[in-house]
Amino acid sequence: MSINLERPRRSPLGLTLSILAGLFVAFSIFAGFYTDWQWYGSVGRTDVFTQQLTIRAILFFSLSVLTALSLWGAATLAYRSRPITMPATPEEFALQKYRESLDPFRRLVFIAGPIAFGVLTGLSASSQWKTFMLWSNSTPFGQTDPQFGKDISFYAFELPFLRFFLGFGFTILVVSLIVNVVVHYIYGGLRTSISQSTDSARRHLMFFLGTLALLKAGAYSIDKYSLATKSDALITGLKYTDVNAVVPAKTILTYIALATAILFFVSIFRKGWSLPFIAFGAMLGASFVIGGLYPAFVQQFQVKPSELQREAPYIQRNIDSTLASYGLEDVKFSDYAAIDNPSLASLAEDSGTLSNIRLLDPALNSPTFSQLQQIRGFYAFPETLDVDRYLIDGVKRGTVIAVREVNLDGLADDQRNWFNDHMVFTHGYGVVAAYENTAESDGAPKFAESNIPPSGKLDIDQPRVYFGEQSPAYSIVGSDGSQPPIELDFPDDKSANGQTNNTYTGSGGVPIGNVIQRAIFALNYQETNILLSNQIGPESKILYDRDPKTRVAKVAPWLTLDGDPYPAVIDGKVQWIVDGYTTTNEYPYAARISLRDATADSVNTQFESIPLSAGNITYIRNAVKATVDAYDGTVNVYAWDEKDPILQTWSKAFPGVVQPKSAIPAGVLDHVRYPEDMFKVQRDVLAKYHVGDPQAFYSGQDFWIVPEDPTKPTVGQAQPPYYLTLQMPDQDAPTFSLTTTYAPTKRQTLASFMSVNSDYGDDYGTIRVLQLPRNTTIPGPRQVQNNFESDPEVAKQLSLLRSGGSDVVLGNLLSLPVGGGLLYFEPVYVRASQGEGYPLLRKVLVSFGSKVAFEDDLETALKKVFTGQTTIPVDPADPAAPEAPATTPEQDLAKAIIDANKAYTDGVAALAAGDFAAYGEAQDRLSEALDRATTAGSQIAGESLAPTPAQTPGATPAPSPSQSTS
Repeated sequence: MSINLERPRRSPLGLTLSILAGLFVAFSIFAGFYTDWQWYGSVGRTDVFTQQLTIRAILFFSLSVLTALSLWGAATLAYRSRPITMPATPEEFALQKYRESLDPFRRLVFIAGPIAFGVLTGLSASSQWKTFMLWSNSTPFGQTDPQFGKDISFYAFELPFLRFFLGFGFTILVVSLIVNVVVHYIYGGLRTSISQSTDSARRHLMFFLGTLALLKAGAYSIDKYSLATKSDALITGLKYTDVNAVVPAKTILTYIALATAILFFVSIFRKGWSLPFIAFGAMLGASFVIGGLYPAFVQQFQVKPSELQREAPYIQRNIDSTLASYGLEDVKFSDYAAIDNPSLASLAEDSGTLSNIRLLDPALNSPTFSQLQQIRGFYAFPETLDVDRYLIDGVKRGTVIAVREVNLDGLADDQRNWFNDHMVFTHGYGVVAAYENTAESDGAPKFAESNIPPSGKLDIDQPRVYFGEQSPAYSIVGSDGSQPPIELDFPDDKSANGQTNNTYTGSGGVPIGNVIQRAIFALNYQETNILLSNQIGPESKILYDRDPKTRVAKVAPWLTLDGDPYPAVIDGKVQWIVDGYTTTNEYPYAARISLRDATADSVNTQFESIPLSAGNITYIRNAVKATVDAYDGTVNVYAWDEKDPILQTWSKAFPGVVQPKSAIPAGVLDHVRYPEDMFKVQRDVLAKYHVGDPQAFYSGQDFWIVPEDPTKPTVGQAQPPYYLTLQMPDQDAPTFSLTTTYAPTKRQTLASFMSVNSDYGDDYGTIRVLQLPRNTTIPGPRQVQNNFESDPEVAKQLSLLRSGGSDVVLGNLLSLPVGGGLLYFEPVYVRASQGEGYPLLRKVLVSFGSKVAFEDDLETALKKVFTGQTTIPVDPADPAAPEAPATTPEQDLAKAIIDANKAYTDGVAALAAGDFAAYGEAQDRLSEALDRATTAGSQIAGESLAPTPAQTPGATPAPSPSQSTS
């Protein structure tokens, strides 16, 4: 019997399949890189791609080679210095078996092992390319921290890189030490009786331990700076114990670690093990006593007995740094009485706010837009609509707006195939906009722009939307003109086939006309039809990565993007506007907050789309405004906060990507707004950091919270901020603003009202906070909602609305500072509970002070809560009593304001329709109403009260016929 020791021969088929699989993986990776490079070329920013790739490659190869050489050197040195002879012990007999098993593969293990670990280390290092680029392009902040006097740039840019460097140093050394020890042990250099180990093993061990001690000294030296960004339950930054115990301890431990490193290095040339390990033990003991016990002693016996006194200076540092890092240093605080019995003269000053109350809830009207303006099932609107403003017929009007995008999920199953999905249904068409402060008589939105083709007030020249939030993953478009158009443009009853087709002619997209391009994209998308379809011609292009956020994120990968890109019609084109933030988690002494928690609210939870990714920050700036053209996909990134050091640093790293603020087109400036996620972060911070006194901050009794949304059934969901057109007490005219309210901690009353001006100009970004009296109880949103639903008349009518197969949907509860008090407004929608019901505005709920109104329209509701606030009581049984007037001057003023608002609105509508006779009649009514308001106001205030057109609906005077371009 013989044993065949010949290795089994490999099957040629298996070898061929392995080679093919390897080639497939390699070409797939190449296809991914190539299509990315082509995409960057299509937006004119291949420099961003190559710069990222270059830096990542440098980090990968440098750290991979360093790690592999270190591990290979540790193993090779240990092997080459192995002892020639071994003592005959049971331990050695056991190790001999390991050596015999390892020797046939030793060379492979010593080479492949370090290379594999080096590749993993290099991949990890390459992911830190942003840290490296921030460090290498660091820009000073011009501000220093209060403890060490370091510029903030040290913490934002340099300290993270030092941690990165030390972290990889420790990783490489520890793994190399382990490899060296294992090889020495297997080949007899190290023994369980350490005194019998070889000198080579001892010297190697001393070298690695000495180098580790040296790195530990470096870690101790930068750890004290890291204290400036550590957080605990009270504040972020150094506190009394840190300054007086931990920082000195870190300094002492730095010198002890250096001394220990020196002793380890000396022991390389000095026989014996005792001296370095005594030093090492001393370092561990000092770390425990000086670094642990002593700070604990100071905290327990010096700080705790008088914590407020000890920590007050450090709390003040935290307050000052937090306000600076979140851009809250210039918040305008003012006291606001929030009276419940206002003078009607003061109401006249707020007529601009009253006439611009937003009736339409953008979070509820998407189904209504879909039913009335979807046109076909393959179009769709976003779940939450956007709010913007437009100059319409000479008047700035607030609108609720959405893009009509293509939606492949709306196609019937028998229509879903590759050709339809990627070559026919390629784009959306037009935008739909409705006036925010009015509605049709049936409760439907009153559209300013609608239908296909688009018609209305926004003057859209290019309505096609090839780049949007719901665009398909990729579409193949364009033609050389030799074939009829195949891209469905819009349904058209006048056409023979019921539709109008289009051929894309925009500059966006990547050419896919030749067979090589088609093969690469077919491989990238794992789709053979891209290669085989005869509908793809020499002039065809492929559009991909089409979401506006995705496009901006790829062009400027260092930005944190706002969760809500919004569309705007600018110079006849649909543009997406995207806000970009620069952030850091390393601003010393500044409060640390979670982006996810700060930006979550009832709307995000409802639609399961938390805008910002999880992560903590201590600094944020709205550094850029970006635009994406909905037709050709052009991406423009403009500097917004040009003083931001982080933006300046990235601009040095990627020159030319960010254009100067002066390059922003005027049309874009008309539609910029204060970003919602930035505002949410700031309101979360200001809820605590409006308290500027350390003692009051320590007690926490004056902290605020964002109220819960009372219109949502789930408890604990924060009320979102709202874009509204309103006039704050210190403003001369209404502005487009972002607003929110605060409640005291663990209560549902009202503590303050906060707004920020969103209209571009000198006042843009000014945050105003109206602080309500602490010694009075003013209802907050939750209590107002309870008042609404507990009112017998309201409850009765709501019950009637809910009967007969209808559902009642409560809109957003808006809070408005009006007349020295707080006005609450809530639209009430009704929808059919069966079938494809959609909400229509049927009622409005209004509350002011103790009064509640539930009416069919806002005008009637306002009249009810504002009329008779200061009536004169008259006893009819008293013959000496004066005869009760039919109306009071206050009532006359209220009626005059309402009539003026109505006349103004009628005038604007008549002018838009070109009916100059009706326009003249409305102007006469407006003049007569203003005269009545002047008379009534004089009786109330004892002085002339002459409302200007700016106090009537809208923020600008109605144009004369000669000014109209209608």
